Amino acid sequence: PDDDLMWGKWNFMHTTDTHGWLGGHQHEKDVYGGATWGDFANFALLMKKKARRLKRDLFLFDSGDTHDGTSLSDTTEPDGTFTNELITRVPYDALTIGNHELYQADITKDVYNNFAKHWKGRYLTSNAYILDAGSGRYIPIGHKYSLFTGEFGTRVMAFGFIFNFPDFAKPETSVNRVAEELKRPWFKKALDDHIMQADHVDLIAVLAHSSVRSPELQAVHDAIREHIQSKRPNLPIFFFGGHLHIRDFRRFDSHSYGIASGKFFETVGWLSATPSHDNSTLDVTRTFIDASPQGFKRYVDMPTTANLTMALPVGHTIARDIAKQQTTMNLNFVYGCAPSNYYFDRYPHTDPRSLLYLLEKEVLLSVVPKPGRRDNTFVLFNTGSQRYDLFAGPFTRDDEIVVSPFKTEIQVIENVPLHVVALVQGKLEAGIARRRRRLKRRHATVGSPAEHPAGTLIVAGNPVCPPGMTYGSVTDDDLTHQGLPRGDNVAHCMMPQYEVPSYLATPLPEVTAANANDPYDIVFMAFFTDLLNAALNSITRSTDYTKTVYPTYRPGFNGQNFWGEYAKKHW
Repeated sequence: PDDDLMWGKWNFMHTTDTHGWLGGHQHEKDVYGGATWGDFANFALLMKKKARRLKRDLFLFDSGDTHDGTSLSDTTEPDGTFTNELITRVPYDALTIGNHELYQADITKDVYNNFAKHWKGRYLTSNAYILDAGSGRYIPIGHKYSLFTGEFGTRVMAFGFIFNFPDFAKPETSVNRVAEELKRPWFKKALDDHIMQADHVDLIAVLAHSSVRSPELQAVHDAIREHIQSKRPNLPIFFFGGHLHIRDFRRFDSHSYGIASGKFFETVGWLSATPSHDNSTLDVTRTFIDASPQGFKRYVDMPTTANLTMALPVGHTIARDIAKQQTTMNLNFVYGCAPSNYYFDRYPHTDPRSLLYLLEKEVLLSVVPKPGRRDNTFVLFNTGSQRYDLFAGPFTRDDEIVVSPFKTEIQVIENVPLHVVALVQGKLEAGIARRRRRLKRRHATVGSPAEHPAGTLIVAGNPVCPPGMTYGSVTDDDLTHQGLPRGDNVAHCMMPQYEVPSYLATPLPEVTAANANDPYDIVFMAFFTDLLNAALNSITRSTDYTKTVYPTYRPGFNGQNFWGEYAKKHW
């Protein structure tokens, strides 16, 4: 690490979008440091101990998406059973929910029945609901807000919001739009009871599974400020965001700031704040800590040669339990030996070093079509199903899930004319481009790139990393735009990044008068069934495609296990 952490009157540590990466980045220790959840648990406890010694309040928050990402989180029934229990061993002060806790009914029920209840009122879901089977009504998954006090007297009022995504909610769950939730009586009553009519609060913490630059969080900020302006115009409001998988820091106003702390347990965010002597401003600092045992040890004043995992019983126990789970579930089973590294977006998708190139040119054709149907099968996958790079060397069950974690069923629409099939990918890409433009306007980061065609270089980065440096996060945020140093605790060089297409597909013959009506099977991931239906109906100018569920293509074959099949055949 380049600098020590700056402590203030109020101090916060933050994680988000861990997605099951509790075993750490073992393929990329030179990039992210390779800390495991056992290291982090000990770090969090030792930081709390240090705060006690400094007589400062330190709060630890998480902003959701604990599911979908590695074999530790995605091989239990339901997903997340093992990793959620590990998370409960860390002394979080409050947490909120992510969209990956809402896609599957069994996961949401497990969160409601077990995970949320563990936190005794501090699992915050201000606008996320679950259907209560008994009453037929939607009830909060966690609590709408919470009040708690730090060891040294800081009184916190905390909320937990998730971005607007009603299109993806299931019948068992409901996400109310943030702007609508803010109009409900409970929100204003909470502010009235504890701020306007009493003096119960020193600061507000808004945990959010949303970009800190989203309209949703701007709306929360504006609603709070407007309501309390007459009595507490300078009450500090701190936002703890996520979802975009980036490091970011935003200034809302002189007493309101927001931090987003990366993804996949490669970042621990740090925010400290101290009011000026006349309370006219806040002195704030932010640091994005690489999840590295060496960095963790420095900040808790441990010798570099010490073993952080063994420093406290909780860390050692977590490490032991992770190793036991990997053995019990056979997560280190080796399918084959990958000959090279394949990167998701470090190279254009037309480059042989690209994961998407390998997927489109070899993997889909090799393992998806049924025997004897290869020539009349059109395989269509969304690139969002692929989540990470693939590294040279032994390719394990865990690696397979890291690259492609979703158990999405692979389904088929049979006997679609070739002249229709040939237009499907383009129609889907056009629709996604429009949606991306809307999302970028809503969740823009500092210096967000404009919409670019697939294959365009969107982050120049360093094609070759200078000696003594490694690739990693290079953060651009509101403070760097004010001329202040970057918040990354370790200086990295920036990896190039290319725009990727939204869909990949196997090749088709050129459409001619002779073959235009030849029947083809469209084999696809069920995640985008509605979008595929819309594309087919648009192309055919019909309403023929309306099913919400199509036939399963191959029983037991899904988005999580096809890479292993390929590795067994070819590596």
